[in-house]
Amino acid sequence: MSRRLYGLLLMLLLAVTAAHAWNPASLDSNGQPLRWGTGVPVIWNPDGGGLGKLNNAQASSWISDELAKWMTVGTASLNYTQGVQIIDPGTGMSTDVTSANYSDVINTDNGQNPIIYDNDRDIFDLLGTPDAVVGFAGTLRSAGTEITKGYAVLQGDWFDDEPAGANDVGEVSEARFRGMIVHEFGHFNGLGHSSVNHELTVPLPGCQLPTTEQIETMSPFLTDGALNLHHDDEIGLSSLYPSGSFQTGFATIEGTLLGRDGASGFQGGNLVLRPDTPDCTALYEEAQGMQSGAAPGGGDGSFRFAGLNAGSAYTVLATSITDGAQYTIPPATLGGPDDYYNGASEDSFDPPDDPALFSAVVAPGAGQTLGSIDIAINNSGNPGTLLTDQTEGLNLAKFDGSTPLPPVEIRFDDDSVNSAKAFSGTAQASWVTRISPAADELPFRIERIDVLFIQNTSLAPGRGIRLLVYSDPGATGNPANATLVYSEDTTIQQLSNTDFNEYTLATPVTIAAGEYYIGVLDLVADATNNFIIAFDNDSSSGRSYDQAQNNSANPDPSFFTLETENWMLRATGSTIPPAGSVELTWGAPCNDATVSDQDFGVYEGSLSSLGGTQDHAPLTCSTGMDRNFVVIGSADDRYWLVSPVLASREGSLGTGSSGQARTPLSTCATVDPATCP
Repeated sequence: MSRRLYGLLLMLLLAVTAAHAWNPASLDSNGQPLRWGTGVPVIWNPDGGGLGKLNNAQASSWISDELAKWMTVGTASLNYTQGVQIIDPGTGMSTDVTSANYSDVINTDNGQNPIIYDNDRDIFDLLGTPDAVVGFAGTLRSAGTEITKGYAVLQGDWFDDEPAGANDVGEVSEARFRGMIVHEFGHFNGLGHSSVNHELTVPLPGCQLPTTEQIETMSPFLTDGALNLHHDDEIGLSSLYPSGSFQTGFATIEGTLLGRDGASGFQGGNLVLRPDTPDCTALYEEAQGMQSGAAPGGGDGSFRFAGLNAGSAYTVLATSITDGAQYTIPPATLGGPDDYYNGASEDSFDPPDDPALFSAVVAPGAGQTLGSIDIAINNSGNPGTLLTDQTEGLNLAKFDGSTPLPPVEIRFDDDSVNSAKAFSGTAQASWVTRISPAADELPFRIERIDVLFIQNTSLAPGRGIRLLVYSDPGATGNPANATLVYSEDTTIQQLSNTDFNEYTLATPVTIAAGEYYIGVLDLVADATNNFIIAFDNDSSSGRSYDQAQNNSANPDPSFFTLETENWMLRATGSTIPPAGSVELTWGAPCNDATVSDQDFGVYEGSLSSLGGTQDHAPLTCSTGMDRNFVVIGSADDRYWLVSPVLASREGSLGTGSSGQARTPLSTCATVDPATCP
């Protein structure tokens, strides 16, 4: 049976620097947050050892004290009770968990939720966790949306009265160490990182910068403010475990953060809600927020603010997450200025929407929800009018059926390791990820496979592995229908939490239809669990599979099991356009220096329509801002036109020989040309 580690959420010990908000730690494939059941108290099981200068009884007493803060949130219904000490699966006795039995404790499904005291940092060293991390916690198992096994690991080296040195990381105060416990149990509850106030480098108008005591507990950076719960922390807990009064006594507003095109949902931005008041204390201490896309079941770009006072006025600001910490959704920069919701003037452009101006949102009645509070990221500095013509002409080149396009990387991870995966016993494990080229990317040639082998003291470079490539021409999404088409024996090059092993295939593998499964087989059978392959927690991908076997034979794809983790496996390859395909290239728009980040629409028409009603229509309304586009398998009697596209506006397609503007059958956006200077 496979063993999983979910939600390795790190809390970094860094100085406060510069507003985000509560986020669920993990979402299932339907966008719903993972949470504990509320019918009975959640049992936590303490370690049998000490924690820094605390003996075992003192450490467990501190945890009980800090857990009580989460249980006393009046609008939430979540309770805990202390269980027996952690049981070592090998001896059946209570144990002091160390690096020697950590994997067994974590991977044993015995109904315990281990709270581990890493007194000498050997577990952190085993996992390759940076010294600056004080603790981590999260979810190990779940059934549907209900958490069935959680855990936390607390580092005692930060609270042992020993000076920093080769074997010690330094010291934090009692208040901060207790605050770390409160924070990690927030992750244990199902809350992700949050940062309503900690990134502010400029105070709000008329105010001072927030104090450390005004920085929320679920900020990823340890401050004095972690010791006591804040409004944002309490809203997060209440949203996951709402009491009846929270559901009926308060109002909710929701909306979507839209991208610079004014239409598509923007994932990973940050929405911050504050009361519309000049009271500085209320502005900081009654604020909350959420990443766009993290609202349970809300869809791309969605956000939702609950626990609002009926009839009260609030402001909503879209901003970027820049602190470098781990969040539920990978943070994304807006590509423009911070942008307030501005009511009827809300738009992608200024004018009419000055991003620094806001319209206050009045919360509806208690128990009610106000929707459509949508914010369109502002195209700052872009006037919203486009060009009439290019400065350079449109050129084309034909493919002969053997020349590939430039290589591209295919990846499904978020570039951030959450933890590693192991199998129990002496199994030889294999991991694969499904790679699905789009129809216009076929035939597709896999040229390189990249794998992240996590830092682990029981691994070493030179360990034997086998690269695997399977093909499913029918693209059924079921590995049982795939056939092994390539394997290559090699070794682990390096162990790292950030740097991939890059394996250029001795013979590239090309498929003309369907999809690939790429992966690795571990050729070594370990005596105990060995955490090898890194993963992130993108549970929505549904692309990663694994299996265990007792020999080095090539894995039978019929036995691959779909997992919720997302392996850190990537493919690099090239599309080989069929003969007759055409590559279009063009120059920069004549207003490129003043109107940045323009995308392009590519139109195709038939030559037979020239001189009459022209039939050109869009092949694509976005080239990803690239000034080239490949028309796969083009017919011979075609012509092409290119127009710049920016948000909801589009430049012209020029004029015909009569001097009249070319009118397409349909357009990518509202045509709004301007003459270039």
